[in-house]
Amino acid sequence: MSQLEFKTAAAALSKVQREKLRLHLCSVCRAIGENYGVKARSCFRYDIVVLSILLHAVYDEQSFLCRGKCIKHPIKNCRFYQSGVSDYTAAMNIAVSYYETKNCRALKAKLQNRLLEKPMARIKKRFSLQCDAARAAYMENGDCEAYAAMCGAMFAPFDDALSDDLRAFGEAFGRVLYVDTHRGSDTDKKLFNGAMRCAFQKLPINSADSDLLKALLFR
Repeated sequence: MSQLEFKTAAAALSKVQREKLRLHLCSVCRAIGENYGVKARSCFRYDIVVLSILLHAVYDEQSFLCRGKCIKHPIKNCRFYQSGVSDYTAAMNIAVSYYETKNCRALKAKLQNRLLEKPMARIKKRFSLQCDAARAAYMENGDCEAYAAMCGAMFAPFDDALSDDLRAFGEAFGRVLYVDTHRGSDTDKKLFNGAMRCAFQKLPINSADSDLLKALLFR
């Protein structure tokens, strides 16, 4: 899912779904700022919110709903999740942005990559498996299965009873991401979307979060 496709899908959501989406966007953005500095928020990725929504839905008992102000919302309180999932999603956002811009020649990308070097030193120590997979996807192999391996690792952060199903969904999501990013054929996209839908149906998600994810992923 490209950033443009995500924004297009978000624009078609219901009011309730948009509020839920904003909750996750604020959660990840806030976690990036608190954990890695305000400047690191410049690398915020809208598509990473799929990871936040899914993991919060699966591990709901580990989340705390809070209210507060930030630089973007200095007057009115915004709602956000304070949780390990938000912190984890923020770390994955940094990792993907770092490796995606590592070999870019554009000045903006070079400056962003340099900004992320210090946070990445910490993230590599905590999430070496996910970081290695991201490096392989963006800097080494760069093929469809490398994207699948990257997303599979990111969507299964814990070694528990849900990890196999989460990894399977992540791998399917990664193949769709690859096709979207590299403008693959419509046949491949249809095939990978079908596999992603099958993997999604196996996940234990409540109806509200399921409907939101379906609206973002399956249009």
